[in-house]
Amino acid sequence: MYEGKGGINYANNKVRRFRPGNKVVREMNEEKPSNIKNIIIVAVFIIIAIIAYFIARPPVLSVAPDPPSFNFDISSAGARYQEFYISNTGGGTLSWNVRADQLILK
Repeated sequence: MYEGKGGINYANNKVRRFRPGNKVVREMNEEKPSNIKNIIIVAVFIIIAIIAYFIARPPVLSVAPDPPSFNFDISSAGARYQEFYISNTGGGTLSWNVRADQLILK
């Protein structure tokens, strides 16, 4: 750099000028992955895992009263009866049926 009649001349100051072809400019313009994108990806995987867990849970047979009692009450008509409740405390669908020809129900 030198001063001449026309003022300061910057032609010889050896300062690098950055053009779009320079490596520094290319690196500055490249998009870097953000933390938000990573957080969203992890959240999606967690949601999928939770849904898969609840879908994959097998049905679980629960009976009330627990344990069941085999002391049957006798009605005024002389029939023996007992109330009990069956429910699914697991996932999925529990399918069951009762038939009168079962020894326990006779």
